[in-house]
Amino acid sequence: MNNFDRLGIMLDCSRNSVKTVDTLKRFISYISKMGYNTLMLYMEDVYELDGEPYFGYRRGRYTKKEMQEVDAYAKENGVELCPCIQTLAHLNIFKTRHFNSVLDYGDILLVGSEETYALIEKMFKACSEMFTSRNINIGMDEAHMLGFGRYRQINGKVEPQPDIFCKHLKRVLEIADKYGFKCQMWSDMFYRMGCGGAYYEKLNLTQDILDRIPKNVEIVYWDYYHKDKKTYDMMWEGHKKLGTPLGFAGGIWTWAGAVPFNEYSELVSTPAIKSCISNGIRNAIFTMWGDNGGECSPFALLPAIMKVAYLAQGKTDKEEMKVRFKEITGEDFDDMMKLDLPNQVGTNSKKRREKGSLVSQCPSKYLLYNDPLICRLDSTLIGTENEDYKKIAKILRRLANKNTPLSYLYKTEASLSEALSVKAELGNKTREAYLKGDKEELKRLISIDYPKAIKLITKLYNDYDYQWHYDNKPEGFEVQDMRYGTLTFRLKAAIKRIQAYLNGEVKNIPEYEETLLDYEGNGYELSKKAVPCNYWNDASTLCDFH
Repeated sequence: MNNFDRLGIMLDCSRNSVKTVDTLKRFISYISKMGYNTLMLYMEDVYELDGEPYFGYRRGRYTKKEMQEVDAYAKENGVELCPCIQTLAHLNIFKTRHFNSVLDYGDILLVGSEETYALIEKMFKACSEMFTSRNINIGMDEAHMLGFGRYRQINGKVEPQPDIFCKHLKRVLEIADKYGFKCQMWSDMFYRMGCGGAYYEKLNLTQDILDRIPKNVEIVYWDYYHKDKKTYDMMWEGHKKLGTPLGFAGGIWTWAGAVPFNEYSELVSTPAIKSCISNGIRNAIFTMWGDNGGECSPFALLPAIMKVAYLAQGKTDKEEMKVRFKEITGEDFDDMMKLDLPNQVGTNSKKRREKGSLVSQCPSKYLLYNDPLICRLDSTLIGTENEDYKKIAKILRRLANKNTPLSYLYKTEASLSEALSVKAELGNKTREAYLKGDKEELKRLISIDYPKAIKLITKLYNDYDYQWHYDNKPEGFEVQDMRYGTLTFRLKAAIKRIQAYLNGEVKNIPEYEETLLDYEGNGYELSKKAVPCNYWNDASTLCDFH
């Protein structure tokens, strides 16, 4: 039973990890056999634009020839390759001054400027040459500060945001039509106009705005979070008032560090798919974003991708699904689900046993980068994390040694778990020893545990370096170099500071003397639970990073 006309995956190629042509072909081969007929590539500026050398400069942008090669391969495999671009906000181009003339505020284009529409036309022209599909996602999401920057300075007044937005959308759709494109866009800006800036609430747009919404664009409701069908149904009720073709975008969670969330992806996708079917929604894309560095390999989420395809096709036989998964990937389904394990430690390991309480927190990332002197994330620890990671490391190392097609994923995560079996509680143990005046323990830590952590993190870095360059173009990995380099240097700095204290060169270590506060702002009462901290700088420092 085919419940969807379009069933697709969206790969994020704009958050540093630009997938190579070979990687895209491998991915297409997998998803086409699973039952998907669409692959959407999210490309803010990572594609070649005629006459714009700064567009995607040093970002690993695709050439037209590369995209045409992937497009042809996708077509051969029954998959429609579609561009997902940005024509309003979320544009990375403003890191160079070259595009300042089309900047409104932050990452938002200057609406009303003919230079802006000339640039957007170049985008559509490039996509028309790279892709045979004439389906395109034009973005239009999360432009919260639209009109509040140079637009206001130039126009000398505060124009209502809905007016600015609808005027811009009309121009973009006219340009798209010139190149024969059928557009879809995200729905959140329309919702926020009628819900006081909120999204997941009942729609409350005035009839005036409803009348101005173009009817020749597919509006896409995106939701990666809700575990109950009731919320999705409520949102569809609102979307149907827009009077446009509708689509859905769910989430297959690749955007919370290097470790996947297969189980959580299934948990939020199941009610979403059921709601789409009961509301007659025929087009669904499942997004794989890459927030904060594009660290997670899309192949680590193959179990979730397979499960979503089965749910969407109305199939229920889990054992049949696992057999088919092995035929397609060469991997055991239950083994690949174990790639989720590095986030299932401490309080998360208890919560995951209760399906309804499953959360998408990523201790595997924030405990790795948690600074050994500042120790901000120590407030989440319950004292079992090192042992939890030792157990997980053994499981993943055994799977890594099987030498299967995707062994490199197990290898990286085994090395991550081994590093965290020492690093996770290292700052906490050091601070506790310091506060107790236990100098023997401090000596042991800096002579054994700290050097061991550095050695294991170096091994992890080498494995991750291989994984990244096997999946992605090299641009973007410099960010990982910076993160791992900073981490190892800070561990060495901690050794130096502690040694100076032990030698009597300094009287104290001020960072350890300041009382630890809860990460979530609850004061002295430490939460001792996993928290939403997916950003490297948040785990590393509270000082100004920019």
